[in-house]
Formats: sequence, structure tokens, C-alpha cells
Amino acid sequence: MKILVAEDEPLIARDYQIILGSRGHDVRITDNGLSFLETYRTALGEANKQRRSFDKVPFDVVILDYRMPKKDGLEVAREIIEICPNQRIIFASAYVREALREATKGMHQIVELLQKPFDLSYLVEVVEDTDVYNKLVKINDKVKQLRDCDLTHSELVKLSKSVKDALRVASSVKLTNAELTELLKSLKTLRATAYEAD
Repeated sequence: MKILVAEDEPLIARDYQIILGSRGHDVRITDNGLSFLETYRTALGEANKQRRSFDKVPFDVVILDYRMPKKDGLEVAREIIEICPNQRIIFASAYVREALREATKGMHQIVELLQKPFDLSYLVEVVEDTDVYNKLVKINDKVKQLRDCDLTHSELVKLSKSVKDALRVASSVKLTNAELTELLKSLKTLRATAYEAD
């Protein structure tokens, strides 16, 4: 896999490079948000020239620290999604709850979250588990459908079931009870709104 990492702590960045590199992944490390975006855009341009296609992502996964110098991870993620909406993004941060709240409010995109500190073998497991990511992509598609059309109550029930199924599969994304409760509360609000519209 091609992996781009933004991590401003040199020892953590080195550990990522070693563990992911030892698994055969091509890993590039940046230490701030601006250099990350420069590296990303350069790779995107090179990939598009080689493929003559503008719908592919330049990296299989990008790993972002939430708090970084020059530009924080959330700003970087928003810019990436603007230019490459299908990019797989993993936040690896001690600020996961904050990142989760901000990401769901401002990005309108599902991202994967890892709470620091974590075992490096867990990082490898998450990065290499593309099945969970593919399920999250399906959730993103459903969310886009929700935004693009007025759903009936029965359509919203089907969507809610899909989300519940995907959450069951994506249980490797460690959510606290409070975060899961907040997510379910949001789904209930959507369901109530759709029911009133019927």
C-alpha cells in the first residue's frame, strides 16, 4: 500500500515508518499539515499523468495527526476531501473525541479514528483491514443519498438498518459509550424528521 503520514512527533513518525515499512508498505512521512498537502498534491498530479484518470486516489490511505503545526489535521482532511473525495483518511490522535465531533459536523464524510496511544500492531491491523473501510464507503454513499433527496420514512428505516449493520462490522473503530449514544441520537433525530415529513 502507498501510505502518506502527517505526524509532528519524530519518534512516533519513525515508529510508523518502521512498522508499516516492515510490512512492505511504501510510507512517506511529513511533519506538518502544509508539507503533507504539498506531498499529496504532487503525488495526485503524478498519478493522474500516469493513469490519465482523475477519479483515483494517490495513496491507499493517509494517516493524520489531529494537532499539527502550520495546518491541523482537520483542515488538511477537508482539503483532501475537496480534491479527492474517495481518499481513505485515518485520524491517529489523542484528540479523537474532539476530532469525531468536528469531523461529523464540518466534513460530512466518515473517517476512521485511532485514539493515541495505541499499539503499533493495531495500527497495522487497521491500515490493512480494507474490509472495514469498504463498509464505511458504503455508509458514505448512503449519507450522500440522504443529503441529495428527501427520504420517506421507509427509505430512512432502510438507511438506518444499513448504518447499524456497518457499525456492527466497523466495531474495530473504538467508540466510547457516549460517542455511540451521540451517533444513535443523531440517527433517531433523522428518523423523526423523516417520519414527520411523511
